[in-house]
Amino acid sequence: MNGALGCAVLGFVLGSPPGLAQDSNPTIEVLEAETAEHRIGTRGPIYTDLGQNMDPADLARILEPLTFEVVVGTDGKTLDAKKISGFIFGDLTLLWRTWQYRSFERNGHPVVAKVRESVEILPRGDFASGHSPAGR
Repeated sequence: MNGALGCAVLGFVLGSPPGLAQDSNPTIEVLEAETAEHRIGTRGPIYTDLGQNMDPADLARILEPLTFEVVVGTDGKTLDAKKISGFIFGDLTLLWRTWQYRSFERNGHPVVAKVRESVEILPRGDFASGHSPAGR
């Protein structure tokens, strides 16, 4: 086998070189209105004891909502999430892994989607002031 033919056969067997493969399932960015239509369940607040003895103005700055950029698989399950704003005080992987969506589609086919989600952070004392977790 000559050199050119050997390289062609090897390329066919191994596939495209890394970095040159075409993505057959591109990630699409989804706006809030469509995200809301596909969201399953709620994104209720996270209650915390953080800042119990702080001035309310300082507490408001610390407890701003968390905003995530979430990657949703073709099956509607979250694949990854990255915090893009807000004060974070720990690993929230177990939180975003529970989020589910109806599959996003384009041209009748399920696609991987990138969405934004926000979660409010509230002091635990807000339970008594009308905020309550779902189901309680």
